[in-house]
Amino acid sequence: MGLLRVIDAGLLATVQDLGRPGHSHIGVPVGGAVDPLSLRIGNRLVGNPDGAAAIELTLTGGRFEFEHDAVVALVGGQFEAAVREVSGRARRIDHGMTIPVRPGEHLVIDRNSEGARTYLCIAGGISVPSVLGSASTHLGAGFGGVEGRGLRRGDRIEFGTPPNAPLTDQTRVVGSHVVQALAPRRSIRAVQTPRAASIAPSSLAAFWSAEFCVAQSSNRIGVRLEGGLAPSARPSDGRMTTEGMSWGTVQFPPDGNPIILLCDHPTTGGYPVVACVASVDFPALGQLRPGDTVRFEQVSRSEALGLGIRREDDLNRHIPSPHDPGRAQLFPGERGSRVRSETINRTGCGRTGARRAASIDLNADLGESSEPARLAIDRDLLKIVTSANIACGELGHAGDERTMSEIVGESLARGVAIGAHPGYPDRPNFGRVAMNLAPEQVEATVRDQLAALAAAAASRGRHLEHIKPHGALYHAANLSPAIAAAIARAAEGFGESIVLVGQARSLALEVWRSMGFATAAEAFADRRYEDDGTLRARSHPGAVISDPAQAAAQAVQIAVNHRVVTESGREVDLHAQTICIHSDTPGALAAARAVRSALESAGVEIRALVC
Repeated sequence: MGLLRVIDAGLLATVQDLGRPGHSHIGVPVGGAVDPLSLRIGNRLVGNPDGAAAIELTLTGGRFEFEHDAVVALVGGQFEAAVREVSGRARRIDHGMTIPVRPGEHLVIDRNSEGARTYLCIAGGISVPSVLGSASTHLGAGFGGVEGRGLRRGDRIEFGTPPNAPLTDQTRVVGSHVVQALAPRRSIRAVQTPRAASIAPSSLAAFWSAEFCVAQSSNRIGVRLEGGLAPSARPSDGRMTTEGMSWGTVQFPPDGNPIILLCDHPTTGGYPVVACVASVDFPALGQLRPGDTVRFEQVSRSEALGLGIRREDDLNRHIPSPHDPGRAQLFPGERGSRVRSETINRTGCGRTGARRAASIDLNADLGESSEPARLAIDRDLLKIVTSANIACGELGHAGDERTMSEIVGESLARGVAIGAHPGYPDRPNFGRVAMNLAPEQVEATVRDQLAALAAAAASRGRHLEHIKPHGALYHAANLSPAIAAAIARAAEGFGESIVLVGQARSLALEVWRSMGFATAAEAFADRRYEDDGTLRARSHPGAVISDPAQAAAQAVQIAVNHRVVTESGREVDLHAQTICIHSDTPGALAAARAVRSALESAGVEIRALVC
């Protein structure tokens, strides 16, 4: 452990990590770093996990004396900084550069010349007590960080032992292209919401074309905008029934001046929500300062998701995590005790350590029909695949108690991993139509479905090994952090080693990892992909691959080259630990046999996720 002493905390300095998702139902927002991208980059530079705690400095910088050796990096707004040695000599530290600091030396950070926040990341991370799974300071509630408050002169802050080899003899610098990417945007991309229908058309058109000025009253709760719009006249004076709010929500008060909610936002609100900012631009929101001007740029929901995925790909390519971003990592989250040394690597089951030869899991969604012909297909698929996602019976989208028991027994006999396949409780639509369920309702139905399948497994002396949502619920988790978190909360109590399976490159995987769960990224042999890495909707022509040779070729491309050819012919990165073959795809058996044979011929080892 090491210590630093606060000499000057500036306007506001707080301890922040990547926040505490999953507590909105009790009025606690995610919180954490307002610019999570800068925090992650700084942590990667000094060898920390992305979510390690750091010091967030707002506008005016600060001064810190180190009592022990340390390696630090500053990332975020533009500033001037230097390390002042005991002799009085100064060593300059630039944006995105690591630098060693010796005992007795002072780190002096001047006010930001551009951008609002700078992150002081230290190898080993800031060490403070965890509250609801996070070190982040919640100023409004007065908990987390250092006594729930901003840092002040005289505070002595502990930092941990660097998780990797010491970096004191080398310097790492973020490339200029990354620095440019971090520059605050003046055009914030956002998705229009259904609530926009309550806004007068003229006001709505003005919103998308107006230029706004960031108000002095902006803070970690929200960016308040001024100018550009006249007060909006509508029924109820612009107010509505209180509903849940989230980071990036753009509220439309009666005075016509929008409010963009940030990470410390209230979890409910009563103004119409005209738009939601794409998560890719959350870092830009965190760097807006009073007096800055900003416009909104309308994008579609799929465009917003694609932007986030591409940003994540760029980050991992230019600044790879020292903790191996190719692995499904376990990050500290709501349950710090969940964090284990095991990981599932990008090519199959394994533990931290030496890399293995290429391997992949094959999974299939089974037990979705009690018809003899379908059950016969399921039995034959169990001779080919290594993991079974079993429908959870009457409480879910398909199946029944007898079918669950039969598939569980057959899976055990074949040495196939047993997983649950919970979906929306909508049997008429086979769980493929989204339901308007609150996160609490999703959590309850998923937990009930897991319990039903777990009972079938327990009767044979086994437990659930993984969970993969079905159909519309699977896709809802990719779009809504609240739904993804609800699924994870439902998984609690079904074993510390349970693995959550989600679509490769998806938001759901990020949420689950942040909550401390083991995850596995899934790809599909029998589905086409769009250019943004998402699945082509089943309603579109060519969405399903029924040709066994084409399915096999796609599986090999994914397992060996970690890429997939999209519907338009473009190649995109796609790292996966498991490949799915749907049991209801025409010719599923032939496709499964072709996929397995092609993978083995390519030298890929077929093995279950949980070994």
